[in-house]
Amino acid sequence: MSEHAHKNKEQLISPLLEHDCSEWKTSSQHMEDLYFSGAKLWRKSDLIDIEQQLSQFRTIKKFTIRCVDGSVIQIKNPMFKVQRPIWFPTVKFQEYWRLVRAKPEGPPETYRCSYLVGWENRLERDSRGLIENSRHFLIKKMHDWHMSTTRNSFWSLIQKLLCGHKVTKIICFGLGDISLRAPEWWREQRGPNWQQIEATVMEGRIAQYSAVLTIAAEITSSTRGRVRILTQDPDYAEETKKNLGELGFEVVGQFGAGGFAEVDDDTIVFTAFASAPIKQIIADIARPALIVAVGEAKTFNVKDQPYEDAESPRTKQMWQDYESWDFPVEPAEAQSMAEMDRLKVYVRKKDCHRTQY
Repeated sequence: MSEHAHKNKEQLISPLLEHDCSEWKTSSQHMEDLYFSGAKLWRKSDLIDIEQQLSQFRTIKKFTIRCVDGSVIQIKNPMFKVQRPIWFPTVKFQEYWRLVRAKPEGPPETYRCSYLVGWENRLERDSRGLIENSRHFLIKKMHDWHMSTTRNSFWSLIQKLLCGHKVTKIICFGLGDISLRAPEWWREQRGPNWQQIEATVMEGRIAQYSAVLTIAAEITSSTRGRVRILTQDPDYAEETKKNLGELGFEVVGQFGAGGFAEVDDDTIVFTAFASAPIKQIIADIARPALIVAVGEAKTFNVKDQPYEDAESPRTKQMWQDYESWDFPVEPAEAQSMAEMDRLKVYVRKKDCHRTQY
């Protein structure tokens, strides 16, 4: 080849451009391939492990995270040996859509993680104070639930749905605190009637806890056996933990992960308006006998971002193993039930092959 021809050939070969070939695109495709092949985003052993690590956040230098693809990353602990920490760790979940569509926050190494460590500054929360006479309000509203038509209708539904199902425990996720005063910014947004609105919110939360106790009472009366009642919400104040404990609840998962490891096929799950991908986690680890959850099957909000407890391909597959009923809220009592009419009661089908997950 002549020197002239060689130079012409070099000019024809253009450089290979990596235009828009980001680490995020590569990672999201890899996560989708793993998910499609059946890889679990969450495992009980990982949830137990991170809960135990966070319980030692004052004394360990780093946290170890297992990624979906089996690799491991380590995250520095900024509160190591801090005597009076104002920052407290919680488990920050990155659900399916965060891994494949909505780019996660953080460095590329975290793109493959279904859970990370988040931090909450507790100074404002601890300064709010408690609602006046919260214990008295709790007892009164639980009595109101017990006397309500909604309670009687719910009891009848649970009797029918649990027939033939073994249940050893009930686990609640994100039902909310019932003792702390609302944040100052929230009160300002609600205007002069904020106390009345706050009471309505608390009333709805108490109704949810009361419904859980109704389920437990039905199981105990029909089987004459003991059923454990567990509840997880990292936002619980100490006063709420005390009050719930006196009612028979076991508070678990202080950092937001341990309670999920308790879920199995002989469990009832009760969740309402939680800020975690509860349905997605359940779909990976068990097929509970019964699930009470928001039944709107939503995925993306008006900003085209996934809801915190969004549906996913795997949750949609899970719901095929269940039959659903509306939560039976009496219309005249709807205001005191705080949107419980948005809940559905899902019961596992008798012919569901529970080993398929």
